[in-house]
Amino acid sequence: MISPAQICIHQGNIEVGATVPPVVSPEQTVIYEVVRVMQGRVLFLEDHLDRLYASAVLAGQPLTVSGPDLARQLRDLIRASQCWEGNIRIEFRFSPHSDYYAFFVPHHYPSPAEYLHGVKVGLLAAERIRPNAKIVQAGLRERADQLIASEGLYEVLLVHPSGYITEGSRSNFFVIRDGCALTAPLSSVLGGITRMQVIRVCTLWEIPVREQLITPEELDACEAAFLTGTSPKVLPVAQAGRYHFDVRHPVLRRIMEGYDRHLQEYLDQNM
Repeated sequence: MISPAQICIHQGNIEVGATVPPVVSPEQTVIYEVVRVMQGRVLFLEDHLDRLYASAVLAGQPLTVSGPDLARQLRDLIRASQCWEGNIRIEFRFSPHSDYYAFFVPHHYPSPAEYLHGVKVGLLAAERIRPNAKIVQAGLRERADQLIASEGLYEVLLVHPSGYITEGSRSNFFVIRDGCALTAPLSSVLGGITRMQVIRVCTLWEIPVREQLITPEELDACEAAFLTGTSPKVLPVAQAGRYHFDVRHPVLRRIMEGYDRHLQEYLDQNM
């Protein structure tokens, strides 16, 4: 039986039994998105495609396929793979020529225990190049993965050379202070799709949100913290470095509940 990992979209066509070749040159520009498939549908597909094309503009690399065609190809991939839950990576590679793939990738979704008790994250001094574009930055990924593995972390938070926290290596980061959710300004981070949806949920549920830069030392005054992302959704942080947080904070739990409801409403409306 063919597994989902053996089926991919390459230049718009389904290829069965294919292997996606690795990126061979660190100088090669790679623009990508990772989307989540739930109940056979791509979650927040329109927003992911908007960000994909925005990344291409920022990188100065025009894409060779239209949004509607790419959406159709993803649906074809899901049907061909018979995989109704999982993550798909969409990857455009440039130089010396343009090439693109879409394929299922291994994923790790947090366990019920991690949603209940929270996760531990670390701090990594690092800066994204062109933070608003989703472009592969191999050196940063390698450093983050090494720290995560060596210290048994779920994620690391990036600390800009100027001293403030921007985002996680694969996620966005929020804290809660005085009933308000704080997150780094959009100009300083990759605008995560889940981040955007969480802000919408907070607006609907009348939870104040403010974009504000904070330093690691300011975490001491924060009551709760959480990550947002395609795989983790809204995930409580129990500890960041030496700082500890309340994973049962009522505002945090309201945001988690609101996001799950919002997600299900999206799926119900896109049957």
